[in-house]
Amino acid sequence: MSKYFIDHSKLVVHRTAFITDVCNHHKILDKYLEESNNDAQVKNLLSQDDYHPCPHCFEYFYLVKNKHDYVIH
Repeated sequence: MSKYFIDHSKLVVHRTAFITDVCNHHKILDKYLEESNNDAQVKNLLSQDDYHPCPHCFEYFYLVKNKHDYVIH
């Protein structure tokens, strides 16, 4: 399983290990979904103004893991 789901339609990055139904990831069309394990790619996307982390799965990951193995944005 990949580490991240990147929704190129809504410009949202999801952390797959902590994704929930609240993230609405199941509504991402396949043509807009990119699966990635590349931290550098995700960090680059999040540094752009257009892309943002999902407030649900990234926030949960931040709280549970206390910043370890986390792409800082």
